[in-house]
Amino acid sequence: MLIFDQFEEFFFVYPEPKQRRQFFEFLGECLNILSVKVILSLRIDYLHYLLECNRLSSLKIIGNDILSNHVLYELGNFSPSDTQSIIQRLTENTSFYLEPALIDQLVTDLAGELGEVRPIELQVVGAQLQTENITTLAKYQELGSNAKEELVKRYLAEVVDDCGAENQQAAELLLYLLTDEKGTRPLKTRVELERDLQQYLSFSEVQLSEIPPTPLEKGGYIAAFIPKRGNNTITPSTPLLRGSPQAGGSRDQVLNASRLDLILKIFVKSGLVVLLPENPADRYQLVHDYLAAFIRQQQEPKLKQVMAELEAEKKQRKISEARFNKLLRYALMGSVAAGLVLAGLAVTAWDAARRADEQKKHAEISEINALANSSEALSVAGQYPDALIEGLKAGVKLKSIAGGATDTLTQMRTLATLQQAVYLQPKEPKENRAIEVNTLEGHSHWLYSVVFSPDGQKLASSGLDNTIKIWDITTGKAIKTLAGHSSVVFSPDGQKLASGSGDNTIKIWDIATGKAIKTLSGHSSAVNSVVFSPDGQKLASGSGDNTIKIWD
Repeated sequence: MLIFDQFEEFFFVYPEPKQRRQFFEFLGECLNILSVKVILSLRIDYLHYLLECNRLSSLKIIGNDILSNHVLYELGNFSPSDTQSIIQRLTENTSFYLEPALIDQLVTDLAGELGEVRPIELQVVGAQLQTENITTLAKYQELGSNAKEELVKRYLAEVVDDCGAENQQAAELLLYLLTDEKGTRPLKTRVELERDLQQYLSFSEVQLSEIPPTPLEKGGYIAAFIPKRGNNTITPSTPLLRGSPQAGGSRDQVLNASRLDLILKIFVKSGLVVLLPENPADRYQLVHDYLAAFIRQQQEPKLKQVMAELEAEKKQRKISEARFNKLLRYALMGSVAAGLVLAGLAVTAWDAARRADEQKKHAEISEINALANSSEALSVAGQYPDALIEGLKAGVKLKSIAGGATDTLTQMRTLATLQQAVYLQPKEPKENRAIEVNTLEGHSHWLYSVVFSPDGQKLASSGLDNTIKIWDITTGKAIKTLAGHSSVVFSPDGQKLASGSGDNTIKIWDIATGKAIKTLSGHSSAVNSVVFSPDGQKLASGSGDNTIKIWD
């Protein structure tokens, strides 16, 4: 079965029918294989784009009628009665009990003029109700006449607040950049988002802060179907970038690449943004078009204000330059008419221009030296790729100065910095450098985790291919392959392995034979992690069912 979700994005990437024809021919070939099913999921306002398929001979198997009733299925919203039943079923036997009057009013507000309830809106509003512990109609009405919109705003505000006060403006801008003027959710890579942010914020080094729990991750019944993601280490992945500090109102307010990673990580963990792992670069997308329209409506006035400030600054700069040029022209014209006096003024103006040019040259040389210093510092710190990037920046800047008008010392130092970054081997002792010893290959999908045996002679790895491989560190070869599970840990004596899996079970393996000794059942959801006690007599397991179990 081939499922193409959000298929409307295909028409954005390939706007010409000629570009799309090859793919539709492929679909036709798939449909001619009776055992293959194809599902296209797309917005109703893009259905008409599929009509061009009806002219293809490869689609005769569906009568060249791709929009006929027997192949077209609508995935609609909830009816008010279904919504009421869903809310009651999710809350009636829990500590988060909603009074019937509140449920009635909530369903009415969610249905609105449409007469139907969007699932994503029910999810967001329900999660925020639980976050604020609003269980009665009276407390709900305290939110005002537009209580539903207020809850959505608070939900978005909570996610932004979780990014930290210093990242608030960047987080709001990032949400806006994940929308477009069509009210859809474009797919964007991290590099694209970073590039778009540069016109509003600049980048600098800051200290990473701990990722706080997000609103949907704080648990609950209505929000329970949001998948939770594990904590991952955030690693800065780009050098420093310069941008406009105008959006922040302060030239000291800057955004660091690590903080951008932090914001994106929080958005993904909250369920507000979906991370789509792809090659060569992962892409990010808002979870639903409803939120795209809401965010754009909320953030557009702020963005327009920022753009107005930037435009005002640009106009003011042009006015200043025009005034200076005008004064200079008057001085030159007057020098001809007024004789020696005005000629003296012209000389004065020329001298000022010369000094300005010298100052500009001095500033450019200072910038080259700063880049060279940065490259040398990064080399000393062992950050060799970043050192090379800074050295290349210095070289490009040196080459761009008109006529190569720089002193010999600056040229020699820049070349020496580049040679150090490119050719010289690091001088640090081996123990202070990260050196790749071996590359172990054998898994057919992404890896979840790796763990050394207590004696350091073996390595166990678990992957998305539902296998565990035990490797010999010395030879780099797989000794055993254990099928069926993912998360893995060695026992303290190194003789056994414990693994957890999405089938809700834990297995104990004998490393020597590669056979499962025991299977532990008891969790009602996927087992995310397992760990032995120091004496190896007990085992603890954590699961998506929000429980930890200790096994003897």
